[in-house]
Amino acid sequence: SANVEGGDLRGTVNAIRDKIDSDIELPEGYYIEYGGQFESEQTASRILLITSIFSILVIFLLLFNEFKNVTQAAVVLLNLPLALIGGVFAIFLTGGILSIPAIIGFISLFGIATRNGMLLISRYNDLHASGL
Repeated sequence: SANVEGGDLRGTVNAIRDKIDSDIELPEGYYIEYGGQFESEQTASRILLITSIFSILVIFLLLFNEFKNVTQAAVVLLNLPLALIGGVFAIFLTGGILSIPAIIGFISLFGIATRNGMLLISRYNDLHASGL
């Protein structure tokens, strides 16, 4: 049992795995299991990934229901990769790590980017309908 200080848990476990794989040969039938907080983080990451994919699908369906246009719904969703790039760049600039709280922040960022895209498309549709 050990605690990680001064780095992220996943990176530390990966470094330990690499060191053990290169330096230690276990007898047949033996294995090393990484558990505790790391196991919980892995489970949370998987659940978050599945939930995120499902959420993007639901957002697309809601956008399609609002705009009645696949292209406009897709344009709004095209903001998400751009928001992701900006968020990753910001984490890199600040020297942060990609952790569960950071991923939750990305979810908030995606919500804001989606809302802004909806406002822009709605304004475009209003201007188009008025003949401008």
